[in-house]
Amino acid sequence: MSQQLAGFDAAEQSNINEAYYKYPVMMTTKEAAEMLNVSESMIRQMERRWNGKFFPAVRMGSKIRIPRDELIQWIKDGGMNKYHEEIKKADEEYERQKYRYSSSSKPRKIAPKMK
Repeated sequence: MSQQLAGFDAAEQSNINEAYYKYPVMMTTKEAAEMLNVSESMIRQMERRWNGKFFPAVRMGSKIRIPRDELIQWIKDGGMNKYHEEIKKADEEYERQKYRYSSSSKPRKIAPKMK
């Protein structure tokens, strides 16, 4: 894990390398929140949003676990900034599709009541 990380200065690389040894292989939401310097509720929200598609997390029953190695890779790949960009794109695409399907259906004509 002591390899040179592209796009990170020496201090950031040191923090990432330290995190590799400081945290367990499967982290709790509290540990992941500490590592990312965000709240536990933010970790839970990122896991729930789009079913965790953009955040590395695993559900074990009612508990959420975050694989350390995948989280470190997620940070290297862009972390929170990339997460927010991907969520924004996914939300926009969802709204586009929702509008397209809702506007393409023609309103039904209701036949008059027969007496």
